[in-house]
Amino acid sequence: MTMKIPDWISTIKFLCFDLDGTLFQNVETAWNAIQEQIYKTVMRQRNLSLTESENYVRQRYEALGSSTKVLNELGVDGEEFFVKAFKKIELNKLVSKDEKIARLISNLKKKYKIGMISNTHRSIAKKKLKAIGLSLKTFNPLITTYELNTYKPDPGPFLKALEMVGMSPEKSVYIGDSVENDILGAKGVGMRTILVWSKSPEADLSLPTIYDLKKIFLSQ
Repeated sequence: MTMKIPDWISTIKFLCFDLDGTLFQNVETAWNAIQEQIYKTVMRQRNLSLTESENYVRQRYEALGSSTKVLNELGVDGEEFFVKAFKKIELNKLVSKDEKIARLISNLKKKYKIGMISNTHRSIAKKKLKAIGLSLKTFNPLITTYELNTYKPDPGPFLKALEMVGMSPEKSVYIGDSVENDILGAKGVGMRTILVWSKSPEADLSLPTIYDLKKIFLSQ
């Protein structure tokens, strides 16, 4: 079955990506180790049991949309926490390079401006991109929100990316896996939106996988 390509696709000049859950799929063993450290931190800060800590983190994450924000709310430097946590993890031994994504991004760069906005630290983004076979230089602009001290879905990171690339929101699309952080955040500044790995009426377009971008942007 041929996928129907929306008319607005022909107006797009700038493709901006999310990282976590979009290009980079979290490794269960690595993420579980980090989650355990988060729970232990909450247990200490709030004098909670493990079960109470897990429930607290889940509820606050749903409200705030970011584990970093959950830790910051407790008076813990969430950015520093994750930088230290990821330094201990050898992602290259847990994650296989994704040649399909590397090829996809390389081919998209021949036709479009390619950028990234990620709710993370630059050192973490570098490590994750390297693990799947990409680099920071692949994306221009590359915005890691720890540097801005404001996180998606706030408009700041999206507006900064548009300013840096010199592109209007109408000619730009944001591609992510989170309705709250990615789709609603980008829509808030007027960008087109594509949700990958799931489906939502909030997005201008929903795709089963990120690899389906090839059919949308490289089939013509």
